[in-house]
Amino acid sequence: RPGAAPLPPNHQNLLGTDDTKRDVLARVIYGFRLSILFTIIVTGCASAIGILAGAVQGFFGGWLDLIFQRVIEIWSATPSLYIIIIMFAILGRSFWLLVILLVAFSWTALVGVVRAEFLRARNFEYVRAARALGVEWPAEVLYPDFIRTLDPHRADHAAVILASARLLRGSGYVAFDGAVPAEPQHSALASEYAHVTAPLRRLADRYAGEVCVALCAEKPVPSWVLAALPDLPSTMQRSSQQARTYERAVVDLVEAGLLVDRVGEVFDAVVVAVDEKRPERGTAMVRSLGVEAPVSDAGPLPLGEDVRVRLDTADVAERKVRFSLVSDRSSRR
Repeated sequence: RPGAAPLPPNHQNLLGTDDTKRDVLARVIYGFRLSILFTIIVTGCASAIGILAGAVQGFFGGWLDLIFQRVIEIWSATPSLYIIIIMFAILGRSFWLLVILLVAFSWTALVGVVRAEFLRARNFEYVRAARALGVEWPAEVLYPDFIRTLDPHRADHAAVILASARLLRGSGYVAFDGAVPAEPQHSALASEYAHVTAPLRRLADRYAGEVCVALCAEKPVPSWVLAALPDLPSTMQRSSQQARTYERAVVDLVEAGLLVDRVGEVFDAVVVAVDEKRPERGTAMVRSLGVEAPVSDAGPLPLGEDVRVRLDTADVAERKVRFSLVSDRSSRR
């Protein structure tokens, strides 16, 4: 278009032209191709390396995790901008050199998040129970498939099943009339979840059953059901707490009766939980019996490690079983 350069935006040049009358929009689109390619390559490579490094750290833990963390701390403290300037001065400016340098300095961003998730998964109660009891869990087997392979008639498998059942507990309930809540997902299932089970199993579920019957019959939901909905979540929560208390009491009674004649014996166990406020107290899983009970020691308990424990108390009347750590020397006496 004739005229002095640069030109303002018009119907032919939506962003105008530069001082040499080149179309600004065309130059932006051309530059965007290179920028988006650069971003995709750097982000993809850095994310892949960071996820892999975090997964290795969190999965194996121990000394490998400790060494990795120190290396990442040192590497993160490296002045990346100065390194890039120095490398450009030595090797010259290059698209791929900049990609390599930015990937090298940006992969650490995701390591902490992925590592934390793997460490959290390793410390799930059912994972600790499986590891403590020596129950094999192949890495490629998903949680539901693994649970279906367990035999409830075996003591070690029954203990893992009991621990895994606790994973789905503790979630809250939401009763609604009309629009579905904004967050209807169950965190353990990672999907939408509506709690409607057999009425004889949990009496609170009869309300949900009445709603389903009314909707299927294309009739209004009974008024007594709608009136009960606001207080229903708290009622279900109280009933769940009472059910768990009863179940725990039964298990404690059976464990105490099983061990009442074995007070003073020493067993192989694994510390599966430690009290954060009182680290000298925690919970141990006895491998040979599949029993999970409180354990204590004079010092902090070694979480996740194999230990030798002595049965100090097995009181049927009080439904209490307690162990204490013993040293190798005292266990050989």
